[in-house]
Amino acid sequence: MPRGLLLVGVVLAAQLCACTAQPYVGSRGADGFSVEFMHRDSVGSPFHDPSLTPHGRVLVAVRRSTVAAKCMSTSRVDSPTLDGTVSEAIHRSFEYLMAVGIGTPPTRMLAIADTSSDLVWFNCRNGTGAAPVRPPSVVVFDPDNSTTFGLVGCKSRACRAIPDGITCTLASNCKYIYSYGNSSRTSGLISTETFTFAHVPGTARGHRGRRKRVATVNFGCSTATAGTFQADGVVGLGGGALSLVTQLSAHKSLGGRRFSYCLVPYSVNASSALNFGALATVKDPGAVTTPLIPSLVDTYYTVDLQSVKIGNATFAAPHGHHHVIVDSGTTLTFLAKALLDPMVKELSRWIKLPRAPSPDKLLTRSTWQPRSHRPDTCIY
Repeated sequence: MPRGLLLVGVVLAAQLCACTAQPYVGSRGADGFSVEFMHRDSVGSPFHDPSLTPHGRVLVAVRRSTVAAKCMSTSRVDSPTLDGTVSEAIHRSFEYLMAVGIGTPPTRMLAIADTSSDLVWFNCRNGTGAAPVRPPSVVVFDPDNSTTFGLVGCKSRACRAIPDGITCTLASNCKYIYSYGNSSRTSGLISTETFTFAHVPGTARGHRGRRKRVATVNFGCSTATAGTFQADGVVGLGGGALSLVTQLSAHKSLGGRRFSYCLVPYSVNASSALNFGALATVKDPGAVTTPLIPSLVDTYYTVDLQSVKIGNATFAAPHGHHHVIVDSGTTLTFLAKALLDPMVKELSRWIKLPRAPSPDKLLTRSTWQPRSHRPDTCIY
């Protein structure tokens, strides 16, 4: 990626987007489907904290975004061996969740939806039937209870797509390790399963009981993690070969390699919709588009920011453009200092109010300077 990489959070984008953000209603089409896209702070989320005020929830989201920016700007971590010791557990934050049914019959798993990583993985019992140590709220998938579970060979395309490291078991199955930018990681066996996507109960509007089943999806059956993953797994929605979006594109009946979301306002206690295939088309009047541009990291969805307008003043991005990552795990928008400083100066000319101190100094101008590119991924 070019120098001066930026990071854009989806919550701000949702507040400004031209499309009409409607609460999730469980729609499904013959060549596409929609699933619930649940914000972690919404009332229906298991991570909702009723003790927080609306302002408190925003501050917590700001803290998560700060962690995200630091993750993007840190250097790549070395991958440990599969048999080595794990590092200190690191708290991992995130913004959005989606439910997936894994196996036949399906086990409902609530996973982190992440546009800045590729691997789809879920907590699994190991070959002896023992469950790894997990928080009580985390669900663990048992492959022995599914009639559609399969393992992937070491020479398979899915196995070769793992960026960090693979080894072969005695049976020539693919054993993986997948690392994130803040030293957290997951390891286990690359496997295949049938995934089931269903509407949220009680909001079907004529689609009650309808589900979309997709066979032979590659995923990581995780038997060990380093770091604190509060959910049941991670659904990578990035642009790489292992992401759910890329894998779904192999099913031509689903309408191609595309997905979309238009988020309800941050203050609304309702879930949004995450649309795949043909249902990903945004048809709202006034909706506009901008092209995705090539990135050195296949995972990232990158757009070109050329300028920002405040009133009648236009501020051009340094060098005429800045490449921006669109990330579902970040609430705030982070801008390069060369673009941000004149914007703050212009806003200060128009806002004639005393400045209030920022709690924990979270909302002061960041000194974060992005690197030229990131060879690995972050999850928040």
